[in-house]
Amino acid sequence: MTEMSETEGSGETSGIDPIVLPGDSRLGATARLAISIHGVPAVRLGDTDVRFATRHAQLALYLLVIAGPEGIPADQLIATLWQGAVPKRAANSMRTMLWQIRRSLGQESWRLRRSRGMVLFDLDGVQLDFEPGSELRRDQILTGWAFRIPPAIQPLLIVAA
Repeated sequence: MTEMSETEGSGETSGIDPIVLPGDSRLGATARLAISIHGVPAVRLGDTDVRFATRHAQLALYLLVIAGPEGIPADQLIATLWQGAVPKRAANSMRTMLWQIRRSLGQESWRLRRSRGMVLFDLDGVQLDFEPGSELRRDQILTGWAFRIPPAIQPLLIVAA
């Protein structure tokens, strides 16, 4: 067995760029993700507005951000986005939509994941215009978006009288 020098194990080799993994601070400031849900919602990656292939993908991201680290059960997200759809078709639509979100987020796609029936979005280091877990007024967020509120985020929303 050969021994590694200190620089071999660290990923710092001469003439070769080290591998940069998602979440690594070496991604730099241009990878900064900012998501705004107050008023007209927006997603920015560095200095670029993020565009989504579908409104479903964009709305799903906003709902996941509002849900915070707890995420949203996949069945609730499906029911919100594809009311009354045939379950097999809705499951296929969900997979496609998650792919669309990942594709739109590029180097930040690692933030979106599914685990044990939940859809989760990692907010660590994301610049937000609200405090995760805080109550939000429904009439002040996602202006112009009509949607059924998933039960997972209902406790976080205050519906104006």
